[in-house]
Amino acid sequence: MVQSRARYLLNNTLIFALSNIGTKLITFFLVPLYTYTLTAAEYGVADLVTTITFVLAPILTLNLAESVARFPLDEDADAGKIMTVGAIVLVLSSVVGLLIMPVSQLFESVADYAVLIYLYCIATSAFTMLQCFLRGTEKLRAMAVSNILNTALTALLNILFLVVLGWGVSGYLLAYIVAMFASSVFAAISGGLVKYLRHPVVDRELARQMIRYSVVLIPNTFMWWIINSSSRVVVAALIGSAANGMLAVSYKLPSIVTVVSNTFTQAWTYSAIHEDASEDRDRFTSTVFDKMLTVLGLVTVLLLANIKWLTALYVAPAYVEAWHYSAWLLAGNLMLTLGTFLATPYSVHKDSKGMLLSGMMGAVMNVVVMLVLVPFARLTGSVVATFASYAAVCLFRFFHTKKYVGIHVRLRRHAPMIISVALLVCSSTWFDGLYTPIAVACTVATCASYWRTFKAALNAIVLRFAR
Repeated sequence: MVQSRARYLLNNTLIFALSNIGTKLITFFLVPLYTYTLTAAEYGVADLVTTITFVLAPILTLNLAESVARFPLDEDADAGKIMTVGAIVLVLSSVVGLLIMPVSQLFESVADYAVLIYLYCIATSAFTMLQCFLRGTEKLRAMAVSNILNTALTALLNILFLVVLGWGVSGYLLAYIVAMFASSVFAAISGGLVKYLRHPVVDRELARQMIRYSVVLIPNTFMWWIINSSSRVVVAALIGSAANGMLAVSYKLPSIVTVVSNTFTQAWTYSAIHEDASEDRDRFTSTVFDKMLTVLGLVTVLLLANIKWLTALYVAPAYVEAWHYSAWLLAGNLMLTLGTFLATPYSVHKDSKGMLLSGMMGAVMNVVVMLVLVPFARLTGSVVATFASYAAVCLFRFFHTKKYVGIHVRLRRHAPMIISVALLVCSSTWFDGLYTPIAVACTVATCASYWRTFKAALNAIVLRFAR
């Protein structure tokens, strides 16, 4: 039983890894192309459009992608009826979304890109909906291929539009739009969408349940926009587009960690649904959480210890100072990953209100800290606010989800890693001259504290292959 559920989790993790890690790495390696072909101000505008889309897309579709991903996982689910509701909402959102164009033209910074913002929103909505449908029906391989196709097309079109044709911000946005539309067509075909919609049946009760579940998560999406992206809007308004471009670059390396960790937490959701009724659910969940924290903590320390030269390696010289801000975001992503894992019981029990409450906690923390720090700490204040909000969400979910599952955390074992992260982040901001010796000491301390764990894991792998 233990082996079978561990294998199920591992197989899903590998599929999500194929889907997410490769795609994010390509995006990561496109950063030098962006920083050399776009000025900081242009990159700031492009990132601002992406940030706006993050909010508009789920509002337009009533956030129904969340229901399309979750409802098919129930034993008595009818995938055809579920996707029919999703398709109807998607068509209606494309019509309502036309209002985006006149509204966008009211804002000088993005007025020239009104049509592209609309197309970006619709492309994002369609791609997200279809990806979630593939996830919900557990066609994970098709989802992975669709993601890879999307990223490959994005990379090729960015090179064509930015380097060859020199279309600037418009080329940046158009590359993403074309790639997502093309990948949506592939996802629809590989997922058998025509088969599901050939004889559509509108189940009003199902539609009501799906909308009720997803609509509650719209404010949650907005809360996460406040946590993840509002800082970019505030920075652009108070400091300028160039500073926002610097902030956008500082997110790139931490986002790699987020994608890698999300690969596991996405796969864990499927296991958590299957494990909910098991007798040793709490013990199994605690074991998985402990192993995840060990790996993620070590990776975070190693990246923090080397972030200065890593940043200098892959960005233009004008953006090198972004490493100071990336350090806070790396620490924040550690908290974000733990919080995402702890949110799994909400998905298992369809508790969208719990999602909303935890999102509100993080959003309030983000706004308060940002208003206090950004006016005088500038970009540092922004990333500190992001870290504080992720930490608030993580702590809230740890205690709030105890009604569903009890997770035991071995704090003493993880103490050297936690202290190392704190020291590295603080030294990157306030004690730059001591950064190198602190980085060496923290790396040694963290590796030593986890040595027995990794030695046992290595021995287990050797024994397995020796059989």
